Amino acid sequence: MNGKAHKYVTFIVDELKKGNVKYKDVFKVFLSEFKSSEPTFAKYWKMANAEFSKVSSEAEEKKHEAFIKDEVNQVAKGLRPKHIRMDELQQSVDRIKTVIENGTTKDSYIDYKKGMAIEIERPLTEIEKGALEKVSKELTAELNKMDGSYAPAKLDHTTNGKDLPQTTIQIGYGPKRKD
Repeated sequence: MNGKAHKYVTFIVDELKKGNVKYKDVFKVFLSEFKSSEPTFAKYWKMANAEFSKVSSEAEEKKHEAFIKDEVNQVAKGLRPKHIRMDELQQSVDRIKTVIENGTTKDSYIDYKKGMAIEIERPLTEIEKGALEKVSKELTAELNKMDGSYAPAKLDHTTNGKDLPQTTIQIGYGPKRKD
């Protein structure tokens, strides 16, 4: 593209970027700037539209990539490493077991005569103990899954690196029985 053509195409692309996308509107501005014919403008209009489409699609791709990168970073920030999550679960299990072993829990009631809440320590009910034990078992199961304790054992089913011999059994091809 020569200097004049580049100048025309750049002018039209700049108008398109401004939001002036109608052929007639851009043509009027182009004529006031360059004093050329409509066939000349039409030729550069096609070139400018192709250039603008290419630039726009590249910009959209970059925006999309930036959006995805930002989303990945947000997710990564929210996830803590596996060993930290496992440690937090283990601490929860330990706290629950301590409460069950103590057999008491903190509670409060409102003393209407004094107009305030009073903290007390009371024994756990059987229902509360059962619920705490259930939660403890669920947390322990989750810890085992994260640790891989439930994964099947990997066994070597070969002999010295070679496959085990296959045995075949023929059925129905032997001598006929006389009954």
